[in-house]
Amino acid sequence: MSVNNINSPSISIEEMVDVVDTETRVLFNKIPRNVNLGYLINQALIDRCLIKLDKTENTLNNLYRSGSRFSEKQLSRTCINIGYCADADNLVAADPINSNLLQGLTEEEFFIGASGTRKGYNKLL
Repeated sequence: MSVNNINSPSISIEEMVDVVDTETRVLFNKIPRNVNLGYLINQALIDRCLIKLDKTENTLNNLYRSGSRFSEKQLSRTCINIGYCADADNLVAADPINSNLLQGLTEEEFFIGASGTRKGYNKLL
């Protein structure tokens, strides 16, 4: 018995990994510790990846462009780059997180990038 995937398309890992090319990944790792400048560079690199994605015809692009609740931030955090994050005191750390959820995060990166960490910390105060 075959399963019909028309209503629930699946996205291959290759589609998600292919969003960031090697040259752009190298540039993400060179983002400066200057938050103001680094934030702009990080966003420009994410935009570069989204332009590349827009030129491809695949399920990930279709889902992103469909108007669903899959936002640019979710796409970026999942398969492009997390970037700068604020701590519990709402101060932005000088070091961006230069990986994504698909690549994997260290324990420190996970807790720095998780919004629940800031919410939980504020409830303790």
